[in-house]
Amino acid sequence: MSDAPPPPPPPPPAGETGASTTAAWYARPLTWVIAAVAVIAVVVVVVLLSGDDDTETEASSTTDVEQTTTTVEESTTTTVEETTTTVEESTTTTVEETTTTVVDVVPVKIDESPLRADLLRADPTDYEMPFEDGEVEAHWYQWDGTYVVVFAGWDATKGDPQCPGSSILNADDEFEFLSSSPTAEGACEPEDRYLDGGVELIAIDDPMGARVCGSLVLFHTIIPVLNDDGTPREGALWASVERIFEGGFVGSNSDVAINGTAVAELLPTAEAYSVPAGWLPDGQTVAIC
Repeated sequence: MSDAPPPPPPPPPAGETGASTTAAWYARPLTWVIAAVAVIAVVVVVVLLSGDDDTETEASSTTDVEQTTTTVEESTTTTVEETTTTVEESTTTTVEETTTTVVDVVPVKIDESPLRADLLRADPTDYEMPFEDGEVEAHWYQWDGTYVVVFAGWDATKGDPQCPGSSILNADDEFEFLSSSPTAEGACEPEDRYLDGGVELIAIDDPMGARVCGSLVLFHTIIPVLNDDGTPREGALWASVERIFEGGFVGSNSDVAINGTAVAELLPTAEAYSVPAGWLPDGQTVAIC
């Protein structure tokens, strides 16, 4: 016997191959369905992954815009608040410093005097006085042995400068201790007209004479309160406000008899005075010198 292999089987007859394949598909339909489902699942996953990439891109762009907006708002608000605070602090400090200045002066109080009289026009000329008849009242006081007169109601800041004066009319109807003093330079000119009449002119910077304190006018006269023997001086006290006009004296005068009346002391060089209502304009009651 020989060891040679057996011969191969004969090929199938022609026309039987297609029939076998069709028969195999019908024999295993579930396998084909599973394959189709797997393909569809792969397509769906690919589509979803593409959508996620687009969403992430949009989200990233939105975040960048929000961060930029926040930075701009913070910078603008901080700058405006700092500027406003600086201006308010500077203004408040200036006003407080200005208000504090006027309170250190303690005014000397002036009460009405028992020796007082209204000033009345003494001439018929057309010269315009700074006040009308009866608007100004002369009040008499004393200081350091001589009389002091206060012109209550005369606003020295209005009208022309004047040359107030004072004297005493004695029992023999003679004027004594005549003096005049200007409220401003040049008010008692020409000086020779006063000097020729026996009037002593007191300079504007002299402690005696006229003194203007705001709207208030005081006059420290040279009229002694007592006689040489120490007895009270008698007669009539005269106060005047006048000028030289067209060659003559024009103005207003007042006179009041002493008759043994005692008057209060009044410091004529104080820094301020507190006076009764009506003595100063616009309802003021304090005159600052």
